[in-house]
Amino acid sequence: SKRVMPFDMTGRLEPIYVKLFDGQPKQGPAGLQFQTLKTGKGYDGEQLAIFAKGTEVWIARCQTPDQSTSPTCLRDIFLGNDLSLRYRFPLAMLKDWRGVEALVVEKINSMLVR
Repeated sequence: SKRVMPFDMTGRLEPIYVKLFDGQPKQGPAGLQFQTLKTGKGYDGEQLAIFAKGTEVWIARCQTPDQSTSPTCLRDIFLGNDLSLRYRFPLAMLKDWRGVEALVVEKINSMLVR
């Protein structure tokens, strides 16, 4: 879709998400940490899955697991000057977040007109 925000999900870590952190992070799979966010700020029922080591930062918003749903994660990334890509995947796939990202980027690159 057309890019409408100044930051993608990863770029929103410092200016937005950090200000909404609630409590301490919990260890997640594959080097990720789960961070809950303050309630009443538009992210109820979600948590951030964060990988941040040096300059490598990766973030997805994930539904908090409960008995009634199959939780998913949502991620958006920028694809050039005016394009943004939003994709959703099952929470269970977080253990291979690098592979998921690589497949998504590879698929998009194969569809771009050169």
